[in-house]
Amino acid sequence: MTKETLNNLIEDTGKFEAILSAIGEGIVIINLSKEIIYQNDKALEMFGDHVGKRCFSIYKQDDTPCEDCPATECIRNNATKHAIHSGITDDALHYYELTIAPIRESGKVVGTVEVIRDITERKLLEEELQRTTRRLKTVINKMKDGLLYANRRDKVAIANDFALDFFTVQMREDLSAESGEVANPSKKTLQKVINAFKSDSDVNYYEKKIQLGKKWYNVGFSASRSSSGIYYGTIVNITDITGLKSLEELKDSLTNMIVHDMKNPLNTIIYVLDMVAGGMMEGISDNNMKLFDIAHKDSKILLSMVQQMLDVSKMEEGEHIIAKSETYFKRTIANSISQVDFLAVARGVNIKESYKTDRVTIDVDEGYLDRVMVNLLSNAVKFSKEGSDILVLAFDVEKNGKNYLQISVANAGKIIPQKEQKNIFDKYKQAERRSSGQVASTGLGLTFCKLATEAHGGTIWVESPPEEFETGAKFSFTIPV
Repeated sequence: MTKETLNNLIEDTGKFEAILSAIGEGIVIINLSKEIIYQNDKALEMFGDHVGKRCFSIYKQDDTPCEDCPATECIRNNATKHAIHSGITDDALHYYELTIAPIRESGKVVGTVEVIRDITERKLLEEELQRTTRRLKTVINKMKDGLLYANRRDKVAIANDFALDFFTVQMREDLSAESGEVANPSKKTLQKVINAFKSDSDVNYYEKKIQLGKKWYNVGFSASRSSSGIYYGTIVNITDITGLKSLEELKDSLTNMIVHDMKNPLNTIIYVLDMVAGGMMEGISDNNMKLFDIAHKDSKILLSMVQQMLDVSKMEEGEHIIAKSETYFKRTIANSISQVDFLAVARGVNIKESYKTDRVTIDVDEGYLDRVMVNLLSNAVKFSKEGSDILVLAFDVEKNGKNYLQISVANAGKIIPQKEQKNIFDKYKQAERRSSGQVASTGLGLTFCKLATEAHGGTIWVESPPEEFETGAKFSFTIPV
């Protein structure tokens, strides 16, 4: 750098001194001899006065030049250079982010200007984050269950080896990328659930049992959201339930065997009681006839429960056939109400109907619709307060471009706790509630309702309390139309 060039540079620097001093980063100008000829106020604050000294003096406490000097590379290539540099300042290690640009005169490089940012705090946080990430990876890889977290950009951000193998994915893999035919059904399920979470802020949890080879897994998907419902990502937990599944299958086999053995004797008892009710047996007093009538009704209820257990088992195995036909659904609902009317009268409960639809018929299995309604209505009666109302509502809805008839049964009884609503349709949950001393509905009624509704292509859910009452619950289901 010639003396004239140096004088001009110093003069120009003086003109912009106020601007250079106001800049939040350190600015240092260096000549070709690596001698510092200017520092702005921030650089003086960061390193002290090094004007007239070699540039490496601001980073090092000795007189040895820096290895792989970024200023040398900037001068050699006549191009801007970005680098991360560390140095000892005030007896402490600091990290700096450098942007070094060449100063040219007549096309030739005569020096460099360095913009220096102190990134020590950021660097230390990054290192602490890396250490924490390594510890987290160690912990989650020691977990018995599989764990995976896909961030809002659909990339695998956290996962242990179990989860990566289960979904046949890799860390940082983009789960939204088109990959042709997906051979692993678990990965396909993961992609579908993520899309559902992103498209519907009301959907926050999904659970599915997945079979891979001879093993069974319970996979729970949870949406991570802000308080306002903004989607942050999906958390997945995978549990090997092969042993539990085997026990469940054994339990189901024993249950089905017992149920089948109960059905024939029950049919015989009901046949005899039908004969009594039909007046085919003489000499029975009025009081005894009332007892026979109670036995008759209870036997039919027991047979219905037995049949329901068989149907649930068949529907879970996909063996039950839905026989749809054009059905006058209002007539079917009226028939269902008549079946529980004696329970409602005994409890002092009023059942009211409200239809806000012009539809007359729907394509449905009438027997299944009747049994779903009877289950929901009998539960509503059982949990209703004396003198209260039960509302049966039916109206048209549209979801995702498809039309449905929605039918709801609402009561003003007890509120169902939030933690129980998620699993209320699960098999055996009613038995668990009964064993814990809580009031419960009979058998597998709600499980049957869920399977029957889904077999028609609809959905079923519960709201508690419902908007119609201050307490109680509303069970709603949809049927495609």
